[in-house]
Amino acid sequence: MKRLSYFILLTLLMSLTSSPTLATPDFSAVNQGTTIYYKIVSEDDKTVEVTFNGSSPFSPTTKYTGDVVIPSSVTNPNNETPYTVTRIGNLAFGSCTGLNSVTLPNSVRTIVAYAFTYCSGLTTIIIPNNSVTSIEEDAFQGCTSLTSITIPNSATSIHKNAFRGCTGLASISVDPDNTIYDSRGNCNAIIETLTNKLFIGCKNTVIPNTVTEIGESAFSWCILTTISIPNSVTKIGTMAFYHAASLTSITIPSSVTIIKNDAFDGCTGLTSVTICGVPTIEDYTFFGCSALTSVYFLGATPTIGDYNAPLTNQAKVYVPLQYLDGYRSSASGPITDANLYPLLLPGTAYRTLSFDKAVDLSSIAGVNNSGNTLKAFYVKEVDVENGKVILDDLTGEVAAGEGIIIKGAGAEGECYPIRPAAGSPSALATNYMKGSGAATKAIDGPSDGKQRYFIMDGNGDFYYCTGGILPAYKAYLDLGELIPVGGSSAKSFSIVFEDEESTGINGIAETKGAQAEAWYTIGGQRLQGKPSTKGLYIVNGKKVIVK
Repeated sequence: MKRLSYFILLTLLMSLTSSPTLATPDFSAVNQGTTIYYKIVSEDDKTVEVTFNGSSPFSPTTKYTGDVVIPSSVTNPNNETPYTVTRIGNLAFGSCTGLNSVTLPNSVRTIVAYAFTYCSGLTTIIIPNNSVTSIEEDAFQGCTSLTSITIPNSATSIHKNAFRGCTGLASISVDPDNTIYDSRGNCNAIIETLTNKLFIGCKNTVIPNTVTEIGESAFSWCILTTISIPNSVTKIGTMAFYHAASLTSITIPSSVTIIKNDAFDGCTGLTSVTICGVPTIEDYTFFGCSALTSVYFLGATPTIGDYNAPLTNQAKVYVPLQYLDGYRSSASGPITDANLYPLLLPGTAYRTLSFDKAVDLSSIAGVNNSGNTLKAFYVKEVDVENGKVILDDLTGEVAAGEGIIIKGAGAEGECYPIRPAAGSPSALATNYMKGSGAATKAIDGPSDGKQRYFIMDGNGDFYYCTGGILPAYKAYLDLGELIPVGGSSAKSFSIVFEDEESTGINGIAETKGAQAEAWYTIGGQRLQGKPSTKGLYIVNGKKVIVK
């Protein structure tokens, strides 16, 4: 932040010391009760610009106050020569804190850099159509009381920082006849019509879904509390939200391919960031975001530039389970492993989970913001004799390695962070769901013939596992010594809640695909593949007749 503040100050000082307009005014004249000072721009064209009174803008002899109306032409009282007023000069109204409003004539073509800088009391600036063509850098910098601005049809060049620091700006409109810029859909912003780049916004901006880029410094120093970025945006420019200190949260859609350097630098109120799939985050993007506590990455590992400490080793970072290892092994801006936690995205109706850290499941229990029920369970008891696997609620903090069953697909567009446990929860006394942890786990069929291992699919169906590899962060059902040698695994198991509510899970059946389906005789003897002899058999937990 200091390096950029220094750069801005240096730029301002250079402009002040090098500008040809910083000299004693050539003459003054009274218009509607206000003495206005002028500097001759061209003697040949008989044009002048409005300037300050004195030899230095830092110590003018007098300052403009109240309501000022600029005339389109003025006569030099020294020689009775008429001049046309075509410019508002460099620092002409600089730091005139008592200035309330200014009305420009249609003769003015240029508002020069820093013309109204730090006019903190300025509430109104009237720029008529068919007048100003150029508004230069920091022309209205620091005009904190300015609440609205209308860009005329004649404007063809507006500097990206023309309204920097206008923290009170709530309304921005562009005349509909302007061919270079627009404020489509009353969006309270200035957009380059040809490129669809939004380059000047305010605290009430609504970004249209036709905007493809948020330009450099578009919302710098803006008092934003929230803003929605549509999925039409592909780029967030340098310093786009620089020092937007009131912004508390931001979601960046997957359409964005790059966040340029310093984009959110100095957003000291920012506590939560959701990044849906941005591949590149440049240097200093989140530098100075001292309040950042939660970052949600919904996509694969991005390239993260230097000086992003709030992102890489300050905030808790939540990523989808399938990408967790990628974030841990990333060499392009690694995130501190201790700060990495899993994120549950909408998925199938049933799924299994396990974690390599103690976690808090409160964020996925019960009813979420969309009204969709999402709950966690563990297998408390197995009644082999009656073919029941009994589930019980799993809430609050859970020890590392526990196998978990999640019921509920989750709502489209939502995510469910699995937050770190505040304490050190103990392992459950009994849980027949076993977790694979952070690594894949090989599951081999037992040598004693006991069919004890079962895996679950997205529909809640369990399949007997004869062998295979269980993905990381998943869980499997281990019935252990409850299964006698023989054919109990061929029996259909129904799963119920502790309160006897049916889950709708069909039962336990033989594995398919890589784990080939197994056939059994009625007596429970396992066969080598599908039998060729006619008769009654059991396959996938069901009776089948081979004819």
